[in-house]
Amino acid sequence: MKKEKRILDINNLVFSKSDIKLIAEIFNEEYQKEKDNNPYCNFDFEVKCYDQTSYGTDNLDLLEEGGEFDIKSIYFINLLFRGSDKRMEFGLNKENVYRSNQLSIEGNDADWVAGRFSDFEKVIKSVKPQQSKVKKYSFSLKLIFVSLFYLTIFYILDTLINKFFSLHTTPRLSMEDIMAIYLNLYIFCIGSSLGIAFYLSGNITSWVLDLWPDIEFDFGPEHLKIEKLRRKRIWIVISITIIPFIISILVNILT
Repeated sequence: MKKEKRILDINNLVFSKSDIKLIAEIFNEEYQKEKDNNPYCNFDFEVKCYDQTSYGTDNLDLLEEGGEFDIKSIYFINLLFRGSDKRMEFGLNKENVYRSNQLSIEGNDADWVAGRFSDFEKVIKSVKPQQSKVKKYSFSLKLIFVSLFYLTIFYILDTLINKFFSLHTTPRLSMEDIMAIYLNLYIFCIGSSLGIAFYLSGNITSWVLDLWPDIEFDFGPEHLKIEKLRRKRIWIVISITIIPFIISILVNILT
């Protein structure tokens, strides 16, 4: 018999506990409909946490008030329903976004597949998007980092070169020789500054973008919400150290 299967990839979303509950209720509804007539059908609800604990159940107990979704830092969620001629699976994994974040529905009844797929789509479309101007303008951000690193590194190397020439005079060299050495050092300075700037900016940009992951969970204790804590700390570091340092470099360059 022909089966129909539909798949929906999930990314750039911030899931709350209520979002997960709405999705889990659809799975549980199908399980409750079929379990009395089909003893072989099953519903698995599994979560894995950063403290190396994991939990599995065939009901919605994990979502109860004061349950694991309220007290644990979860990174993996998987819901699976298997019936006699139907199957649904929903998976989210913050640590492996390229393989695990997906909804799949399959069954012999094309109308059932289409209907359930539509139900899930409505819920997922209501989930808060992972909105960040940093991710939207990542290329511009990288160019900014390149410029800042280049100016900073060039300023440091230029200062060292001038310091070297001021401390080491060589009267045996002609002015042409000195200018040639000076020019070669400046070419080296420019090339080195650009190379280091592109390397550092690429790594820093990737690290900054990781502060807004493709999948984020906005539930559990506030002090265990890793992404929010990292974003808050990085802005504090940027505000009190990096920005003043860059401003001082730019002032020295312009003056």
